[in-house]
Amino acid sequence: QNENLSPPIVPDSKKIVKQSKKKWTSDPLPVAQLGNSDTLQVGEFVIAVGNPIGLDNTVTMGIVSSLKRTSTEIGINASQKKPLKIGFIQTDAAINPGNSGGPLVNDAGEVIGINTCMRAESEGIGFAIPINSSKD
Repeated sequence: QNENLSPPIVPDSKKIVKQSKKKWTSDPLPVAQLGNSDTLQVGEFVIAVGNPIGLDNTVTMGIVSSLKRTSTEIGINASQKKPLKIGFIQTDAAINPGNSGGPLVNDAGEVIGINTCMRAESEGIGFAIPINSSKD
């Protein structure tokens, strides 16, 4: 027996069972409202929310720079036999690695897109999937 070893920590099994039987109640979680990406216009203010490089809850602001960008235009067609049938939202709000999957929100706080990718060779060119594409 090695005297340098600490004794194992044994959880209190009775306490664990008691906790597991406890009824947990909480307020309902907040839900983001979905907007209508079909009504977006170039020049509208947008906010991108995400976790770039592990920095939780990062918020950046920009505008809608263009609408209905094709997957070929934004360079994500390399492995696709056919272009994706999505007209991407282009924004200058910072979308960096880690933002993908986060919401793109309009000035009313409604989710109008899903942050997807950026052009690595330039700054200020990010893309989001229009939220109406995900409603279908």
